[in-house]
Amino acid sequence: MRAILVVAACLACAACSNGDEANPDAGAATDATSDVGDGSADATADATALDASDAGSLAAFSTPVTLSTPGLGAFSPSVATRDGEALVAWHEFGDAGSYIAYTRVVAGAPGPTETLPDPYGPQLRPWVATTAAGYVLAYEANDGARDVARAVELDATGAVTAGPDTISASGQTAEMVHVAFAAGEEVFAWTDGSTHSYAMRGAIETVPASPVGTTLLAPSLLNFPRVAIDGSGTVFLAYRDGGEDTTDWDVLLVVRPPLGAFGAPVDVSNSPGLLSDDISLAMEDDGTLDLAWVDQSPVDDDAFEVEYAVRTPQGALAAPAFYGVQDLWTWTPSVTRGLVAAWNAGTSGTGPLYIASSDTAPEPLLAPATGDAVSLAREPGGALDLAWDEDQSPREVRYARHP
Repeated sequence: MRAILVVAACLACAACSNGDEANPDAGAATDATSDVGDGSADATADATALDASDAGSLAAFSTPVTLSTPGLGAFSPSVATRDGEALVAWHEFGDAGSYIAYTRVVAGAPGPTETLPDPYGPQLRPWVATTAAGYVLAYEANDGARDVARAVELDATGAVTAGPDTISASGQTAEMVHVAFAAGEEVFAWTDGSTHSYAMRGAIETVPASPVGTTLLAPSLLNFPRVAIDGSGTVFLAYRDGGEDTTDWDVLLVVRPPLGAFGAPVDVSNSPGLLSDDISLAMEDDGTLDLAWVDQSPVDDDAFEVEYAVRTPQGALAAPAFYGVQDLWTWTPSVTRGLVAAWNAGTSGTGPLYIASSDTAPEPLLAPATGDAVSLAREPGGALDLAWDEDQSPREVRYARHP
């Protein structure tokens, strides 16, 4: 049943109307730091955990503010951070169709809403990452024949400094575009519904749009790749797959060393007979990869819990662990530095928000807020920036900051 709801949500979002569609795409920018112990997977999981006592309750966020244009349906927020500020992007629906909007938030105070100088449209599902000079914003847009991967460079104030450029190959459909940055390198990843592709540009190497080489047993837009990159230029790409039956789907990870090729998939979730879904990635500065996802409960197959694992810089994968047992249908966790994650719950795909770390149990977040498409990112100084799609008609993108 969950798989049916997810597919319906994806198709509704892709159809682009001004209603209350659920959105399949969420997550967090991969900017993160931590101190790591002895290099073992278990030690890394402990060391990357955020000490909630540093800033009080994880749920103590500011009063939510609406970022999107009043009266217009808005979806798919994505957050990236710098010290003391964040950039939040989303798509919303105007009279001429959907377009990307974004705003710079300084110390929790939103600035003016900006749009992109891009003639392509409709524009959908932005994803932002912090760069050395500002931000990179990736999204999908229709070039008149098909959806393609587009990107713009922004300075630290949010002004466009380069682009928009088409990242995907000529004649190739590209959807669910994600981007990450580290080591002076941008890496993009997307799907055409059957295959995964990637591209890179920066200080280490430039790679034009190329196939990742993954073979999807269950081709679907929802099996799109999530991407992260570490300080050496190693690329991590995670996706769900495993078979035609949804209970065969696991979280799979492929890794590409600098100037190399992607290796064979590694099963991260290892939950035979249970559905793994809704993957999110975050990168610690030391090269530890944080992964979070939703997995079917092994004791109640009508419940879906949020689970996490880490991969050490040495390549060891920790055994998956649950953030807690909620006995709910949880959706689209967004993980950020310190293994802090936020998500929503609800059998229809939307519902109340929750937050947890690997050493603090899930707690309600910003009640009575309800929604989906949660995006969480942590600033270098430790503050958390949160955006989500508020469940109302029309949908609104809202924002809050902690502490």
